[in-house]
Amino acid sequence: MRMFSYPCTNEMTLGTMFTTSGREVSVTFTFGGWTNGRCFMLRYRQVRPSSVHFLSR
Repeated sequence: MRMFSYPCTNEMTLGTMFTTSGREVSVTFTFGGWTNGRCFMLRYRQVRPSSVHFLSR
């Protein structure tokens, strides 16, 4: 498991990366911002349509 560190900003940051390799599809979704005065980060990564992983920190 890797630890990712993203800078928090007043505005919501949205980043998406879509890569297709053969029949495998990798989608990386990064969402960061301020909530209730606290910095929150949600990372969504999908490897193959049947595999979905949600990481919240």
